[in-house]
Amino acid sequence: MRAHVLLMMLIISTLGYGQNLTPLFYSYQSKGNQDIISRTESLGLKGAHYMEVSAPALQQIVNGSSDLLRLTVPVSEETMLTVDLRRRDIFAPGFKVVVRDQRGDRVDHSFNGLHYTGSIAGEDQSLVAISFFEDKLAGVISYRNQNYNIELLDNKVGNPYISYRSQDLNDQPSFECHTEESTGEEEAGPTYQNTSRSAAGTIDVYIECDYQMYQHKGSVSNTSSYATGLFNVVAGIFADAGGSGNGPTLQISEMIVWTTPDPYGATVSGNSSSAVLNNFKCEARSYNGRLAHLLSTSSRNLGGIAQLPYCSSTYTSTIHGFSNIHRNYNSNLNNYSWSVNVLAHELGHNMSSPHTHSCSWDVNGNGQLVQIDDCGNIYLDNQGSTPGSCYEENSPIIPAKGTVMSYCHLNTGNGIDLSEGFHPLVAQRIIDFSNCVASEHRNSCAGPNSTHLSVTNLTNTSSRLNCALVDNMETYYWRYKPEGGSWEYTSTSTNYLVVEDLIPDTEYEYKVLTYCIDGNTSGYSCSMFFTSGVNCPETVIVSGEPIDEGTYQASNQVLVEGMVESGTEITIQCNNEIEIMSEFQVEINAIFTAMISDGCN
Repeated sequence: MRAHVLLMMLIISTLGYGQNLTPLFYSYQSKGNQDIISRTESLGLKGAHYMEVSAPALQQIVNGSSDLLRLTVPVSEETMLTVDLRRRDIFAPGFKVVVRDQRGDRVDHSFNGLHYTGSIAGEDQSLVAISFFEDKLAGVISYRNQNYNIELLDNKVGNPYISYRSQDLNDQPSFECHTEESTGEEEAGPTYQNTSRSAAGTIDVYIECDYQMYQHKGSVSNTSSYATGLFNVVAGIFADAGGSGNGPTLQISEMIVWTTPDPYGATVSGNSSSAVLNNFKCEARSYNGRLAHLLSTSSRNLGGIAQLPYCSSTYTSTIHGFSNIHRNYNSNLNNYSWSVNVLAHELGHNMSSPHTHSCSWDVNGNGQLVQIDDCGNIYLDNQGSTPGSCYEENSPIIPAKGTVMSYCHLNTGNGIDLSEGFHPLVAQRIIDFSNCVASEHRNSCAGPNSTHLSVTNLTNTSSRLNCALVDNMETYYWRYKPEGGSWEYTSTSTNYLVVEDLIPDTEYEYKVLTYCIDGNTSGYSCSMFFTSGVNCPETVIVSGEPIDEGTYQASNQVLVEGMVESGTEITIQCNNEIEIMSEFQVEINAIFTAMISDGCN
């Protein structure tokens, strides 16, 4: 890495005050870290620009807490940009970071940074978002169809900073959203007419960072600063929906960082994004916010998935989403701009927006619903899946650059321009829905938890599902399905549901949502049950080297001995006693489940 001839004297001043601060960025001198740069370049990052950040200047910004900043920021060796920034409060009143481990929850009091968004001077179509922390900064600059990342290399203080275009990374993820267009995850039961509409609402977002993300970032502080910096960019995109800052205000109400293994399974082989979202919905039945979102840096590239609610009035139920955000596993680059697209996209679904390739948009104002673009339809067609009914293969609609709710980063090669934000029709839908889901419409109905749920009268083909929560309840919404099957939906005014025509010897999942007399709905609680086999013996002895994969049930007693080998799964269910013999072994990567229930009557 040759030393730069030009020393970057980058002057910062607070807008309106003209107060010159210490220069922030300087050209990078290797100082023995040439191996870091060489390694990064060898891993396929082209055209990166390396630089240093002045610690005194950074502290001056953090301590000054100015509302307005003007910065000169390098994005390449040849290009320095003047950006105008306004401080954004991305934290709701009472915001806190909570560390979750085996000891319970505790509040982390680390500094959560100062967050700014704005634009490039003289570039009307641009997006700039930079977050400042006590020992580092990070940001995204998007303009002229290019998305630039600015970050600390390897997230280690003392290493150089790097600016690079997202598309210059060879290790590009292929983000695919798994949100269904048609079903819309409409789980909230009834909605109520309320014709009052005003400016876009304020939305509190509850965030959980899974254990994998904590491991990758190395500390609670690094994890929360990464998530808040990411959210700052996303909040800026939403605020600009509709132009001139007329979009909804997104704020983080609470952030959970898992420092022990979480129950969501984003790193578990075989789990889909849908399975991870279902686990999150079951575990996070109530939360401090209007939207709940799970973030993971799992290397399984699960993409994203989110509930897609619809509303003509107020929407008081819980709304969940999941984003498998990006981490460059070769060079440890965060690739903020890519993760911004993933999180903004899934939150866009949570705010009622389908994809732009969905046949859901009145583009021509004539009441005929068609697509905004065909990026996703081309992708589906190439994958052998069925594109939308409005898609015409011989005359596809391909924009110069995709917007956040599009699939233009796949196959068509035109990518997503973050400075474009949301398409105007998408923006309007998000603004309209923000009033339905604004934080004053927070769900207030007590939701059942696992202790309220039970199964009785269980046979090989029927059961009674019970919910012990009865105070102030008006309606119970039930859904159940066999393992690998489809959901059955129904509602009752009683606190139980009798289900018939079940499959013998099968695992079932069921969920209960409650509708209270105050007009609000709870989140779903979740549980499982097994139907009995056609002939269920009194006692079963499970033995083998290895034990055969399967489900073993008895009406009275099960004895288990032998070995469960790697890659297999056995389940033991009994009404009375399960005895594990002294020689029983379970290899790593095997799954063994045991439960006492009345599965065999």
